[in-house]
Amino acid sequence: RLRGDLYVTDVNVGSPTKLTGLEANEVPASPTWSPDGSRIAFQRITSRSAALSSIDLALLNFTSDIWSIPAGGGDARRLTKDGRSADPSFGN
Repeated sequence: RLRGDLYVTDVNVGSPTKLTGLEANEVPASPTWSPDGSRIAFQRITSRSAALSSIDLALLNFTSDIWSIPAGGGDARRLTKDGRSADPSFGN
């Protein structure tokens, strides 16, 4: 079973801040910072099963969309809705 959330850590304080509260069938991947450091875009992988597993990944039993969240925490925004998006980027 795969599970996780997205965190940031203040290098001066060293304590992590949890940015996401994903369900058991979701996991974040490929986070990337915006050029100004204010947001983080990430791939949100969602299993079609009750919990995400490596078997779901191998059998392509998942959807994937790009989300963006403020770097300091807050509400995430879904940027794609095709279920196939991967490798987020803020461009050049």
